[in-house]
Amino acid sequence: MASTNEDTPLTLTLTPDNPSNTSISNAADGALFYRVVTELESTTAVTTVSSAAGETIASWKWRDTRSNIDECWLKKSLIPFNDTTTFSSPTNGKEFQWKGRTLFSKDDKTHPIATFSPTQRIPRSRLTPEE
Repeated sequence: MASTNEDTPLTLTLTPDNPSNTSISNAADGALFYRVVTELESTTAVTTVSSAAGETIASWKWRDTRSNIDECWLKKSLIPFNDTTTFSSPTNGKEFQWKGRTLFSKDDKTHPIATFSPTQRIPRSRLTPEE
């Protein structure tokens, strides 16, 4: 992977912005880092993450193929109208918190780990027909 200056955060782009089926690349130069593919097989879904070279890094079979699979491990805040969600690492117990579209370590709420910026979609009604 390309290295970055410590002061400049690495910005990754998901194309398309669907974490189940996407290419993850460096926003600055377009270099591909990973590819994520989820295949649905009758009642099962299998997600595979591959490196840019095509080597499989991880693969998992979903136990539950609900449309909102994240509700199994994300915990919504009990405070109404609070846009935060927390989860912890199953390996080391470290806690993380999404505040809106930004991810923080529960220990450090001033330095974001990740930010999600969805694609700006143009409604069909605003598209102009080709001439």
